[in-house]
Amino acid sequence: MGLIMALFIFICGLWGIIKSYQANPLTALAFFIGTSCSAFAFVSTYLFALFGAVAGGVYGVAKVAETNARIGQGQRRQNVQNHPHHQ
Repeated sequence: MGLIMALFIFICGLWGIIKSYQANPLTALAFFIGTSCSAFAFVSTYLFALFGAVAGGVYGVAKVAETNARIGQGQRRQNVQNHPHHQ
């Protein structure tokens, strides 16, 4: 949430900086749009990479847990099959 809020604060502050330069309105608008798109692309790429790494880590842990559970069940079955039956 903080990174998205920082993006909006940056965009609002950027407009104030552009207005203080008193540039040609068309040039100022083009710069504002280009800079805003670049900032949005940076933030979205960072967040997708962050959440992608978390999702990959969770998937990896789930696969290891699944494999360990399967190995544990296999060992229990061997222990049951190896016990001699008393008659």
